[in-house]
Amino acid sequence: LRCFSSPTAFNAELHVRKRYNLSTDFAEEILNTHHDSNYKQYAFSSGKLFCICYEKPDHSLVEIFSKKIVRSHKWLAKCSVVLRNIAVSLEHFHQQGTVHGYLTPSTLSKFGSKWKISEIG
Repeated sequence: LRCFSSPTAFNAELHVRKRYNLSTDFAEEILNTHHDSNYKQYAFSSGKLFCICYEKPDHSLVEIFSKKIVRSHKWLAKCSVVLRNIAVSLEHFHQQGTVHGYLTPSTLSKFGSKWKISEIG
């Protein structure tokens, strides 16, 4: 769940996915959206709340790199597979005419057997 106090970021996330027809095979799936313009009880200065509910990742790439594990040949082989999957996802984005612009280990997550890109907009 990501919440926004500004409709600009909220709409950007939704707009990019729709405009560029990004597949949920490569980008995290949006499960639901919600917005309410009368959320005065929250600390947002605008009194507005915009939320996007995404599928929950198993873990992100940053979590994997932060673990204290032995960097063996097997580990390197797995890294190679993960990076290839991420490259395929990026290729899909580029074929659709969009660029992520802020690709980091925290925006790369595993969902089941697939690695996907998040924070698209």
